[in-house]
Amino acid sequence: MMLSDDKVSHLSHIIVTGLKSKKLVKLIAEEPAIRKAVKNVITTHLSVWQDVDEVVRKKVKSLKKGLTEGTQEWDIMYRKFFEEESARRGGIVS
Repeated sequence: MMLSDDKVSHLSHIIVTGLKSKKLVKLIAEEPAIRKAVKNVITTHLSVWQDVDEVVRKKVKSLKKGLTEGTQEWDIMYRKFFEEESARRGGIVS
């Protein structure tokens, strides 16, 4: 599931505003540059997640059991393959 550019921008704004208001970090760059960096991180993470999701769905579909998406067994196999594929990519997706 990809988010629209507007939604990602909105999320980056919320994150930066939250960090700033809670004084969790000291911002040493201009806020627009920080929002852009946060937006890039979100976009990259979502892209990797989507790639992993595609690989995992193909693996589950290729099982000889013929699992139906939405069933408990399908969900279990999806999670198992997702964790494996995520670990294979350095554990950056969860």
